[in-house]
Amino acid sequence: MELRNQHIEIPDYPESNPFENDLLQREQYANVLTSILANYKKGFVLAINNEWGTGKTTFVKMWMGYLKQKSYETIYFNAWENDFQDEVIIAILSELKKIKGNSGKLFARVLEKVLPLLKNTGVELFKHAMGKITGEKTVEIIAEGLGEYSIASLQKGLDDFEDKKNSIKEFREVLTEFVQSIDNDNPIVFIIDELDRCRPNYAVEVLEKMKHLFSVEGVVFALSIDKIQLGHAIRGVYGSEYINSDEYLRRFIDLEFSLPKPDVKDYTMSLITHFGLHVYYTNAERQKHREFQNDMDALIFMLDLIQYSCSPTLRQLEKILGLFSIVVKSLKFNQYANPMCVIYIILLKIMGDGGYYEKLVSRKLSLQEILDKTVELLYPIHEESKHGYFIWFQAEMVFFYWKYLYEKDKSVVLYEGELNDESFEIKVDGKADNEYDSLKSSIGGLLSDYHLRRRINLLSHIIPHIELTKIVT
Repeated sequence: MELRNQHIEIPDYPESNPFENDLLQREQYANVLTSILANYKKGFVLAINNEWGTGKTTFVKMWMGYLKQKSYETIYFNAWENDFQDEVIIAILSELKKIKGNSGKLFARVLEKVLPLLKNTGVELFKHAMGKITGEKTVEIIAEGLGEYSIASLQKGLDDFEDKKNSIKEFREVLTEFVQSIDNDNPIVFIIDELDRCRPNYAVEVLEKMKHLFSVEGVVFALSIDKIQLGHAIRGVYGSEYINSDEYLRRFIDLEFSLPKPDVKDYTMSLITHFGLHVYYTNAERQKHREFQNDMDALIFMLDLIQYSCSPTLRQLEKILGLFSIVVKSLKFNQYANPMCVIYIILLKIMGDGGYYEKLVSRKLSLQEILDKTVELLYPIHEESKHGYFIWFQAEMVFFYWKYLYEKDKSVVLYEGELNDESFEIKVDGKADNEYDSLKSSIGGLLSDYHLRRRINLLSHIIPHIELTKIVT
């Protein structure tokens, strides 16, 4: 078992469907985007805008395979993996060079025209950089066309505004000729991923170069971004929180698309399998003890409830289950940890809800606050048949936390709509009488059942594991 879920395998041979292993059923959105490409072949800039951890990278890689099957020349550029390269132009050209069937001599002319636009000076430095990405043969082809540039003359050209404008124009003309030389009726699709994770100045420079140099007829740019995070980068580069990043991005983006929120039940089940939880909870020895028998159902219920109420990203869901797996498997085999309570406490930690988790682990919450938070975060239940699970979860959270506060056995008195010990009372405001009765009955069951009472100190065991462990994704 790996601590991180492995990337979904994307078949790359022509006869296979790239979405074959897609658990989020997003092939329909690839159809939509591809139909847009077919109707706007001259080129535009598309932004696929979703927050981090929602599966954008997997989607665009599947879409890339889908496009290739439909005879689209497609390039994938991970900006984050390339932001070590100061020269954005070289990084983009190195990807463009990968297009099959292009003319080496025509590409050499593209390189010739880009030279005066580079930040770095010196022909030898340029040759060295291009040699690493295109091979020595290409360098030989372009060497003659480069001409004799001295550092001084190149610097003069860069300083001269008119010369630079002419250089941009000539570069775009030759680049257009290069794109048109590709024997294909479809536009080239240039996917730029992870732009919002780059160094801020690099992200902005990619946008600027894309717009001013590479935006030519026959090329579609598809940016996979989180606009909120990219907006932070833009404001950081320009040194002002008052920069309107949405307005800035409109200069570059023609069409914006967001992947709809998926039904993630299949993805959740794949994570449960990946982290070995199904095997763990259906172990024959464990199933001999009745308190373990319903744990798998309880786990699935809580994960479903969290998705319905809190909408965690796919990455957050992976972190929750990864940490949960480590915590429960670190307990002794015969120790019991209610999956609903452990998942809930991990959720509080990962979601970072206003310091509530820190108050819980430091015993600074009242029992009433424990109960109220479960209602605020997770209630109401969208399936009537699941109310019993939720009431049982509330009872165990209240019971566990009460024992966590005192770490010793004390009697609990239940009367007149309140749960009371010597210091605390819990009011079940806003609940129907039958729901209160169920909660009271559940807590009473925890107190009276010997097997269930074996759990009473487990928050003291579980919380240190949660505190000390962090899944980095």
